[in-house]
Amino acid sequence: AKTIELAPNHLDAHTAFTDTSWEAGDQQRHLTSYPYAIERLPDDAGLRRAFAERLARVKHSDEAEQHARKAIAIEPENPANHDVLGRALFGAHRFEEAAESFRRASALAPGDVAILGRYAETLTRANALGQAHDALKRALDLAPRDQENLARLSIVLRLLGEARAYGSLVDYDALTRAIAVRPPEGFADIESFHRALGPYLEAKHLTKQHPTDQTLRGGTQTLGALFADPHPLVQGLRQSLHDAVLSFVAGLPEDRAHPFFGRRERHIRFSGSWSVRLGCGGFHTNHIHPAGWISSAYYIQLPSGVAGEGRQGWFKM
Repeated sequence: AKTIELAPNHLDAHTAFTDTSWEAGDQQRHLTSYPYAIERLPDDAGLRRAFAERLARVKHSDEAEQHARKAIAIEPENPANHDVLGRALFGAHRFEEAAESFRRASALAPGDVAILGRYAETLTRANALGQAHDALKRALDLAPRDQENLARLSIVLRLLGEARAYGSLVDYDALTRAIAVRPPEGFADIESFHRALGPYLEAKHLTKQHPTDQTLRGGTQTLGALFADPHPLVQGLRQSLHDAVLSFVAGLPEDRAHPFFGRRERHIRFSGSWSVRLGCGGFHTNHIHPAGWISSAYYIQLPSGVAGEGRQGWFKM
């Protein structure tokens, strides 16, 4: 807060303040720093844009639209302003208007594959599937292994009825698998390891709410990279998961031309790691992990409800 008082347009300070207040459950302070700064710097497009992006995250779409349009009025040629307006309109389910905003953003930044991807996703929601396919082709020509846009392409191909192209890209038999993980050294079985690891992970959950930039709803997430923790329990988990993933990779088909199988190597590294604790009714929204080649969930503790006949704990594909 002191940093923002001294430098109202310090965007990193706003991000830290807003994230901390939200995850601490401090609703009264959560969105207060941006209005304070905008009152002092009303013509700062970056502030307006950052506030609009934050408002869009927490589904305040109307107010997000207002600040995005003010940012555009200040900097009409900045693609980021049109991009954040598109996100606000998308959140309000005004897909045709959102698509036009993303189209403008893409015209101003033709090499930005993230904007092209959002444009394609919005066109898909507007049922303009051919245009969405064209936008994704442009994006994947620029970045052939962009996993977010490959995921979008899979949806468009399925909706277009392109069964052969869809099946070639999305091979569920080869790509989805439940893997038994061996216990780390020093543990007789995986259950005894979980009993030791569970309380340690519980103690690392320090926040009260989910992060606003993640797909988690109704739960909490640990801070930072979990596998950077040197504790023997965490490092034991890391090694066991590393071995399990290597085994999975070794069984993948050989196809150097495929956007997924073609990335198969003899070595792997973890691009992200965290612990999630779901509350009653907690869940994840539909998502993919753009920074990870292979994604997985590993369960330390499960409620009894997931063993019933309902759909608790199910993955959705």
